[in-house]
Amino acid sequence: MAIMREADIYISDVLRELQLIQLGLAQGIVVPNRLRQLALELPPMLTWARDLVAHAVIDAEDGAVADLRIQLRADASNAVVRLMGLVAELQYFARQGSLFVQPSDEVVGMLEWLVSESIGQLDGEAPRRHDLAG
Repeated sequence: MAIMREADIYISDVLRELQLIQLGLAQGIVVPNRLRQLALELPPMLTWARDLVAHAVIDAEDGAVADLRIQLRADASNAVVRLMGLVAELQYFARQGSLFVQPSDEVVGMLEWLVSESIGQLDGEAPRRHDLAG
């Protein structure tokens, strides 16, 4: 699924940008306080998210339809909700010009669906389809 590759690339690019910010902080660059905090605290969460996306199992791919399986611990719902909030913050800093990489609408839609599905399925709900067009 191309959207999963795009999500993996986005997360990896953000990780690299945050690592560069960390290096710059050590050399005295000034960034907005919240971006500084994100650069110092977010890499483990993004690494976790990147690994989830990278290790997703895609079964029965048929054109625009595929079965997607991602392994989550039973207590992961808080982490996936936090991840979506952090993506929104990263988008804010990208719009401001403090970060270069910004996710496509499709990646944001996929991540929102992933959060919704993770919470629902961890709570016992049946899987729902993700519509790339919607």
